Amino acid sequence: MESLLESDSVSLAAHWSESNKYVRKVGVIIVHGIPVGSNGGPTFASSYPELSDRLARENGVISLFFLMRGTGDSPGEFSIANWKRDIRSAVDAMSARDDIETIVLIGTSLGGVLCLDQAASDDRVGGVVLISTPSSLEPWIQNEKQFINHVRDVGLLHDPDYPSDSSVWIQEFRVLKPLEVNSKLKSIPTLVMHGDDDDVVEVESAHALKEVLGEKCEKRIIESAGHRLRYDPRAVATLLGWLDRFITYAEEQDILDS
Repeated sequence: MESLLESDSVSLAAHWSESNKYVRKVGVIIVHGIPVGSNGGPTFASSYPELSDRLARENGVISLFFLMRGTGDSPGEFSIANWKRDIRSAVDAMSARDDIETIVLIGTSLGGVLCLDQAASDDRVGGVVLISTPSSLEPWIQNEKQFINHVRDVGLLHDPDYPSDSSVWIQEFRVLKPLEVNSKLKSIPTLVMHGDDDDVVEVESAHALKEVLGEKCEKRIIESAGHRLRYDPRAVATLLGWLDRFITYAEEQDILDS
């Protein structure tokens, strides 16, 4: 179902998915990353609603996919601060539902880094899935001007005068440290999934994230797979299976009514 998600004073394009058969009181929020390819912002998200619908249909969850600021039909400009506000608004909207008792964040690439950041201090988040997620953002921003031009090229920055202070804008990336996880993140189920032929984020990131997240983290490396794992049926099957195990875990821990 197409709708809008309110984030501050910005109305973001959103897609809600619900099961017609059964509901497990688990809310899933899919968080995208930076598009790949010139002018990819307006078009790259076309496959995400299909994934959202499948999670709802096969796992019985309530699923939400939304386009963060500057992406596709969502107005505004991309920044780490803005996207963090958007994710928080999505969690607020999901947790406000009477039929949701816990939330799983599913993040791809930069979206995975931001999901970790949100989950680290939000008790409403009971699980995290990291897909093709970097363990460090430093390689992306070493050349500040080149990175800003790239983000503008893929269609996330629209105002030629934005950002007004590029050093402040870049600093928001530098303070994100995916490998500096706290006890909250180590205490909840997580899944790290990566393709071993990813040419955007090296597979070594998955190994590093698994090591710091600890015993409750599952790691799955998809052989001969690239960066866009949502198109790989093996990766989707892995995600569906992990969600089933998460629901069983949540019921056993009395997080959900069984």
